[in-house]
Amino acid sequence: MRLARVIFTESCEAPGALNRVAYLQSTEPARRDSYVEILELTPLGVVALNEIYPLHMVRRVTLAAQVAQVAPVQAAPLPSVEAPAAPRRPGRPRKVQ
Repeated sequence: MRLARVIFTESCEAPGALNRVAYLQSTEPARRDSYVEILELTPLGVVALNEIYPLHMVRRVTLAAQVAQVAPVQAAPLPSVEAPAAPRRPGRPRKVQ
C-alpha cells in the first residue's frame, strides 16, 4: 500500500543518507533529508528504498492520495426494531365472545 508520510516513534537513520529523521515523506522532493520517492506499507513494515522499518518503530502513517480515494459507500438501511409487548397483567383471563 502506497504511503505519503511515515512518522516514527523516535529518530532513525534515513535511507541512503547518514542523517537521522523523525519522519519520511513521498510528497515533498524539496526536503532532501526526509524525502523518499516510494514509501510502501508491507506485512514486514514500511519499505523505503532498500530499508525496512518494522511496525513497532512507526507512530503514524498517511496513505497516498491514489489509495485514499475509494468508491462511496451506500448506507445500509437500519434494521427495524419493534417495541416490546406490554406486560400482561395477572388476573382472570378475558372471555372471548
